[in-house]
Amino acid sequence: MLCAAGCMHTRYSAIVSVEGGVKNVVTRNRYTLVGVKYGGHVPNADVMQSNLQSKQFTNDDLKRYQPDVFSDDGIRIMLGGEWLDLDLTLTALPQFISHGSSMKVVVNVLDNPDASLPFELHGRSNIAMSFLTPAALLCYTGDPSPPSGMEKYSVESSHESYVGLLGKFGQADYRVMQGGAARAYAIAAVLKKMEDDGLVDASRSGDGKGHPAHASAAGDMFEIIDFQKDPEIAYRYSFLLRKRGGGNLSLRESREARKALRTMIRDDYAASFPDVSIGSLVVDFPEFSLGNGAVRGRAAVLSLSVESLRYDSHAHTGTMRLRIGENQYEEVRKYARRNIESLVRDKNVALDAQTISPAATFYIQGETMKGDILEIAFRTE
Repeated sequence: MLCAAGCMHTRYSAIVSVEGGVKNVVTRNRYTLVGVKYGGHVPNADVMQSNLQSKQFTNDDLKRYQPDVFSDDGIRIMLGGEWLDLDLTLTALPQFISHGSSMKVVVNVLDNPDASLPFELHGRSNIAMSFLTPAALLCYTGDPSPPSGMEKYSVESSHESYVGLLGKFGQADYRVMQGGAARAYAIAAVLKKMEDDGLVDASRSGDGKGHPAHASAAGDMFEIIDFQKDPEIAYRYSFLLRKRGGGNLSLRESREARKALRTMIRDDYAASFPDVSIGSLVVDFPEFSLGNGAVRGRAAVLSLSVESLRYDSHAHTGTMRLRIGENQYEEVRKYARRNIESLVRDKNVALDAQTISPAATFYIQGETMKGDILEIAFRTE
C-alpha cells in the first residue's frame, strides 16, 4: 500500500561562497540594510527580485538571523550585484523537478568607499516523486554539492518527505532557497571581514552613528608627533604619527593609523565649521607614507555630495553631478579621478549604479564645473 500510494522527497537549499558554516557572527559595529538593487539579463529576474525584496531581503530578517550584527540604527549598508542564471530541469521515472537561481551579491557600506565585497548565493529546489517504489526517499539526501569551482562555502538545507499513506515527515521551507539564514550569515561574515581588514570607518557613516570602537584603540597605538592645519587653507592638514614602542608598521597598523587620522581630521574640521554636514565630508590623503615606525603625510577635507547620476547601460556611459565645497575644484577633481568607481557605486542616491556589472572598469571622459557643481562624464568596459 505504501508503494502504491507513492513517495515524494523535497529539499530546498542555499549555498553561499563564504566558509565557516551557517552560524552566529559578532561584529564590532551594528549595521542597517537600507536598500537592495540587482541587475542582470535573465528571464523573470525582475519578478524574482521583487519577490526577494518583499519577502526576504529586509533588515528585520537580518536582525532575526544575526542579532549581533544588525540593528535599526546601525551603519547603513546596501546590497547590489547581478543575477547570474536561472535553471529548470524535468525528468521522469522517477520524476525529478529541479530549479534554482544564482546571483552575485555585493555588500556596500555606505560612505565607506573601500568597504565593498561580493559573495555568491545559489538557491536550489529539488523534488523527487516515485510511484510503486520508495525510490524518491533515497534522492536528495543530505546537503547539495557546491557549484563547480567554489572551494569555500556554507550550506543551509530544509527537507520534507511524503511516505505513502503515512503522511508527511519534516517541514521544508521554500524561503531557504531564497537565502534565509545562509544569506544573512554571508552578509554578516562579509561585514566582519571588512571590519577585520580595516575597511569600515564608523565615524563616516550617516550622521556619525555606529560604534567606532577601535578609533580610540588606534590612538593608543600611535603617538602624535605633529598635527597641523594649514593657516592659509583651512581644509588642508599635515601630520606625523609614530608607533608607540617603535618597530616597523604592519599593513593593518597603517590602516588603523589612516582611520584614526580620518576621525581626528574630520572632527577638527567639523568643530571649526559646524554648519557643514559631516555626512558630506571626505578625508583624502594626497600624501601618505610609512617608514621607521612613523606615518607622515598631508590630508584634505573635501565637501562633496552626489546630486545625480545618469547611466546608459546600452552605451556604457554615464554622468555624475557632485556638489563640492568652495575653492576645492582641483582637490575634488583629483579625488574623483582616483575614486570614480567608489563614488558611482557607493553613494545612496546613486542607485542606478547597481546596473553596472561588478567587473566593470571605469574611465573618466571629462569634467565640467558649473557653479559649485562638478559634472563628470565616465564610461565603463
